[in-house]
Amino acid sequence: MRKIDWNAEARGMVRYVVKHMFEAHRGAMLWKKPGISVAFGNDGAGEKQDREIASLRAYLKANEIEELGFAKSTGEDAGYSWAMIIKSAAPDQFVAPLWVGWLGEDLQHGAAIAFSSLQVQIAQRVVADHGIEPEFVAG
Repeated sequence: MRKIDWNAEARGMVRYVVKHMFEAHRGAMLWKKPGISVAFGNDGAGEKQDREIASLRAYLKANEIEELGFAKSTGEDAGYSWAMIIKSAAPDQFVAPLWVGWLGEDLQHGAAIAFSSLQVQIAQRVVADHGIEPEFVAG
């Protein structure tokens, strides 16, 4: 049985996210293999992105969920987008940690909550429209 290079899968996923899901700032969805999810962000490199990824990793650790692979975009958009492959069949649980990490202290402001609610709806629509296509292959 072939061992899966999850970081290569994440690199392929980040390219897919940039090409098909750029409108969604961050989100999560089921992966093409059973029992696997992917979380992603299209939110620019920097402190807020680092905090967002750290928030998700803290959530994974606290809930004993395994991170399988991770990658950030390269080329023109280097570091702007990222994807994390996670051993879980419940991607919806990752949306809140992403937004908590991204918003940080702004989470207490009503405008930030309204904005994040709208962005979650946009991400859900984009995921529903594109999802992971069966023919998607990392490469």
